[in-house]
Amino acid sequence: MPTAGPRVPVTGGKKGQARTTKQTEAGNRDSGTATAEKGKAAGLWNEIAKQYGLTERQPTQL
Repeated sequence: MPTAGPRVPVTGGKKGQARTTKQTEAGNRDSGTATAEKGKAAGLWNEIAKQYGLTERQPTQL
């Protein structure tokens, strides 16, 4: 019966990590942009919320 050889990761990256593709880079960049914009939106919302007695929001809640 043959023995199994060493396991080789199918990700193609170093140390079992997936390779970074142009699409991955674009997604990461856009994610950062979205995070920054949520911060701005939360600041604008919270100004209005204070004026009208509404619930303030953290960027992570948007």
